[in-house]
Amino acid sequence: MGFFSNLFGKQTCCICGAECGPMSRTKIKNKEYVCDTCARNCSLYVRLSEMDKEEVQAHMKFMELRNKVYEEELKPLTGPKVIYYPGLKLDADGVICYMEHGMFIIRHKTDHKHKNYTEVIRFDEVDYMEYYVDKTPATQDKPEAFKEFGVKIHLVSDKPGSKMNKDSINNNPHPHPYIHQEIKLCFSKDEKYQQSGFIEHTAKYIYGVDDDRSRFWSMSKNEKAQLQAGVDMANLIGSAIKASKEGETDPEALKEQFEKAQASTERANFGRLADSSRIADQIFAKYEQA
Repeated sequence: MGFFSNLFGKQTCCICGAECGPMSRTKIKNKEYVCDTCARNCSLYVRLSEMDKEEVQAHMKFMELRNKVYEEELKPLTGPKVIYYPGLKLDADGVICYMEHGMFIIRHKTDHKHKNYTEVIRFDEVDYMEYYVDKTPATQDKPEAFKEFGVKIHLVSDKPGSKMNKDSINNNPHPHPYIHQEIKLCFSKDEKYQQSGFIEHTAKYIYGVDDDRSRFWSMSKNEKAQLQAGVDMANLIGSAIKASKEGETDPEALKEQFEKAQASTERANFGRLADSSRIADQIFAKYEQA
């Protein structure tokens, strides 16, 4: 009786204390349960069964904070730097990129049914991305047929045993604390629509400095970034030496020069990803300190 009572009987949600039946709960570590109502506050891409109560509570606070960033910082934004992939189709999954804020959101077609919070991902949390095409296998009566087209997003993970992919597009990784499995988004179930530009555009614009040479310049953007980093660092060193010799220092001026040199060096090493990471850090710091 004890086995069937535990399996089919009502249990208490360890988060909110509500009773939950076998069809409306998830079993987590330490033989505890989370009701479906509380699970709506968690990511669609985590496995609650691998967490304990404290981890679930921390994850829910994490999702609440990210949703607040979306509602207050990202959602009001409009303009050319807010880009929808694969478009505004509501019958498919999608991604909305906020290029100048270093983040994108996942617009899953079932989010409004199953989840309370919007999934916000930082650009520097992405390890690599790849398109996929699913087809139904051929049979004796029918040839293989197109099923769906989409994208798989793999995030940087700090889970023990996880490693950066050798084809990673990210040279400034920021591990996602909770999502350790691939995110699979169906962009289209129409065989005629199999291109979104999502990977091509984000990889060129965000991950790494463009190395295209302008017809009017002999240096690439990457080379100019390296040169600017050297100039800013030389100015910082020169100011420090001068202050040391003259015995007079302006802490604020030196701090400003240091931050400028640091930003130039990061931009030279990491491209636009350095800027988007810095902006994302600033935004989240504001909410974490509140």
